Amino acid sequence: SINPNEATITAVARLAAANNDADYAFELVKSLVSYNDKPRLRTYDPALFCYVKKLDAEMATGVRCVSESTVEVIERWFSGESGERVGGGVGEWDMERVKDVMVKNGGGWHGLGWVGNGKWVVTRTSVDSGGCCCGCGERLACVDIGKEDTEKFAQSVVALAVEREKRSNFTQFQNWLDQHNDFEAIVDGANIGLYQQNFADGGFSVPQQLEAVVKELYKRSNKWPLVILHEKRLHTLLANPSNRGILEEWIDNGVLYGTPVGSNDDWYWLYASVKLKCMLVTNDKMRDHIFELLGSSFFPMWKERHQVHYTFPKGQVKLEMPPPYSVVIQESERGAWHVPVTSESNNESQRTWLCITRSETCKVSDEFCKSAEAQESGKITNGKFRNPCSNSSNSSETICITGKRKERSESPTK
Repeated sequence: SINPNEATITAVARLAAANNDADYAFELVKSLVSYNDKPRLRTYDPALFCYVKKLDAEMATGVRCVSESTVEVIERWFSGESGERVGGGVGEWDMERVKDVMVKNGGGWHGLGWVGNGKWVVTRTSVDSGGCCCGCGERLACVDIGKEDTEKFAQSVVALAVEREKRSNFTQFQNWLDQHNDFEAIVDGANIGLYQQNFADGGFSVPQQLEAVVKELYKRSNKWPLVILHEKRLHTLLANPSNRGILEEWIDNGVLYGTPVGSNDDWYWLYASVKLKCMLVTNDKMRDHIFELLGSSFFPMWKERHQVHYTFPKGQVKLEMPPPYSVVIQESERGAWHVPVTSESNNESQRTWLCITRSETCKVSDEFCKSAEAQESGKITNGKFRNPCSNSSNSSETICITGKRKERSESPTK
């Protein structure tokens, strides 16, 4: 047999730490001596991070993809005796507790310990457009930042905003938002109104672009989004009769907020979308200095989960919603692991995933789990096996924002 080396042990220790099992991660480090190898500083990192409770959801499951060599290491470990020995970390399976912890972590990870006992079923498979694993039938999560990180993120935006804005102005917006906190989408009005308007007769497009986006959001959910627009620009737009009726309707419904003269509206739409945990409609890449000041390691994950892009093909608005699942290492409620493999293709349907689940809880037959060909093709094999995702409903449909419209108080812009 081939003895594991330092790289192998480090890879498995990272998996143990991702499962919040610091003791096992440390035992792996100590086991290197028996294999006549020496640990490096990186070998201790997983256990140390876990022990000092600095391991957050992103660090545990935020790894985007793994290389083929790492996949082989993971396959060997889970298929061997070492992988079979770990388990039973949760004891009596409290599904409500698991769900609560996963929500707190932002999804894709519970960290309550190794679930179940016995052998693992390790297969290479694919994930359909709706996020359903074609190996075990589980639906992958769209991983968000956790509740604690969300609150820290919101506070960091506030701290930076009040340094650069007039404190009373931003505090007024915070208070207003506390009273109008049922929005599910925030609209960056300037970004949409000025989209591709850099031509001779171009200008701020309210009816053709901004109103089109607002109407599309309302049509999807029967609920108004919050439009953020600079007050100075708002007064200019209201002077144009073709815009006035549209803008006054939004003002009357309390869904248009005018940011004060001299302020940067970026702080306002960013804070609102973070604080209310809702979608942000903007094509802003959020790469300039104000976003660099945040210095947040979870900012990219937040953008992936909450930012809605838009285009206007042939003059018709098209919203590009966040993907239905995240291409990161994930742990499910029942303890299954899904590991994305590095791919040269931009087509996610062609990406290979490693599906790791206990044989006792595998939703598909043992024969199907062992049949890589059946899983990768998703087709009937010998008239017997089929893709367990084939019956998933609406798997390829765009995610919609849902909710019911509520009456609103008068907007502060009026």
